[in-house]
Amino acid sequence: MTTLKEHHSTSPNETLELGKSIGMQSAPNDVILLSGPIGAGKTCLAQGIASGLGFMEYVHSPTFVLIHKYQGNLVMYHMDLYRIDDPLEVIDLGLDEYFNSDSVCVIEWANKYGHLLPQEHLAIDIHISGTDSRIITTRANGNRYKKLIEAIS
Repeated sequence: MTTLKEHHSTSPNETLELGKSIGMQSAPNDVILLSGPIGAGKTCLAQGIASGLGFMEYVHSPTFVLIHKYQGNLVMYHMDLYRIDDPLEVIDLGLDEYFNSDSVCVIEWANKYGHLLPQEHLAIDIHISGTDSRIITTRANGNRYKKLIEAIS
């Protein structure tokens, strides 16, 4: 069962606010997959999710370290698959352990290795529609994520 919802953002602040709403509705073991071109706002959205989870410090892109851990009301693992070129490297990261750790996992560039990630997840595709404007499509894959999309303000 897939449910879609489209959001229009006209500024980085609106993208942050959408992320914050997602974070406030997130629960342990949620998996959020982010896709979009470079500069679309994946990290900006992840910053908002972390804020919604109660993490107040700056969230950095994990491009060079692959995984950052942030402690808010829940632990958030922020992952980035951009620099990974071999599916075996994804497997070697042991992501399954993160997915079942009572945390929220946010994965940038998830579209590169979606077949290796959980079937049930919240997929978010960000499309650049102008200098600061974005079309952000949320897609629920599973009942848990359908409820999450319905709860997003």
